[in-house]
Amino acid sequence: MSARGQVLLAARRELVERARSRAFLASTAVQLLIVVGIIVISALTGGEDTETYEVGAIGAEARSIVTEARQAQAGFGIKIEPEELSSEQEGVGLVEAGELDASVGPDSLVTGQDRPRP
Repeated sequence: MSARGQVLLAARRELVERARSRAFLASTAVQLLIVVGIIVISALTGGEDTETYEVGAIGAEARSIVTEARQAQAGFGIKIEPEELSSEQEGVGLVEAGELDASVGPDSLVTGQDRPRP
């Protein structure tokens, strides 16, 4: 018998003997129960939590960017609500007032995180 055959024979024997052990079977069952418990708890508490962001778009290019972002994020539980804006000043004002989460313009991107916090 070759060296490889001997190694495979010994490995097979060890695996079969370990699988017959009560400790191995018990620990495998406990691990399986833990994994199933995590899956069940995740399914029950996960729900359909969709985060919604209102984003203003100024101009055709910005509208295109917001539309692409909306389509790209749809599968990740993120919903982007686009809103048509007429000027960058309007976008900055609405973001600062908290009515929009972000504003995308031809030369600017303003997010709610850019606001100074009191």
